[in-house]
Amino acid sequence: FFLATLSLALEGPMEVCEKDDEGYFAEEDLPVCLSNGTEQELLAGWRSAQSKLMNVSGGLETGGGIAIDPSLLPDLTVADDEVLVLTAAHIVVGKEYRLVGGYDSEGQLGRLHQGRVVYADSGLDLALVVAKTGDASVRPASLNYYDLRKARPGEAVLTYAADEEERRLSVFSVQSNSSYGDVGGAAVRAAHPEVMVRDSAGVTLLSRPDSPGNSGSPLIASDGRILGLVSQRLPSRLSDSSEQSWTATVAIDADEIRRFLLAARSNLLPPR
Repeated sequence: FFLATLSLALEGPMEVCEKDDEGYFAEEDLPVCLSNGTEQELLAGWRSAQSKLMNVSGGLETGGGIAIDPSLLPDLTVADDEVLVLTAAHIVVGKEYRLVGGYDSEGQLGRLHQGRVVYADSGLDLALVVAKTGDASVRPASLNYYDLRKARPGEAVLTYAADEEERRLSVFSVQSNSSYGDVGGAAVRAAHPEVMVRDSAGVTLLSRPDSPGNSGSPLIASDGRILGLVSQRLPSRLSDSSEQSWTATVAIDADEIRRFLLAARSNLLPPR
């Protein structure tokens, strides 16, 4: 008994993954919260993708985003001290103030800078914003086409919700996905007419609702690639108490992001 007690004392207290009611945890708890099963593989994906992640807010809404390689849009002028960010259109379109900021290596949010929307498609809930980067310590890496891939049903993905100074992380499971297929925008809107994406949109469904501040956050796979961008949660029927509840999350899939970026490139061509 004495030896067992001594052994426990030397090992110290067991680390516990503390999650909130929505299943999110502090970024500093990442190694603990991803210590079981296949989720542990997401650690490598997170380390690969985290330098591309951004904070985007418009009006009273705050969400995420991902830095895009400006070379994908060669006719768009992006200065050396600016960053091109892909985010959810509903966060920034029609908003007087659009603030963009990056995170340092510790996950802390740097200074926010006013951004400008250069291209958007509200039917896909995607938008491109250009903003100053400010502090060099939060200048992000950037996403290219090879960083995108299709999600697989049942695959675990990591995503984040933006807070005022730091990120909260959570693991979701891909429920289904298809571009223009059975779980495309038309199928989602048939059951949920209030969903903002158009019928032809290619979407990925996640198996539970997201958290406020999650819109625009990319779906990060274990290989560090991006599988989609969070759009909105799916509402359930009103309960007897007339309180709204939620069932799942809609993300714009990687194939649709590719098409959006190609469309942006075509529409940003200089006039002839």
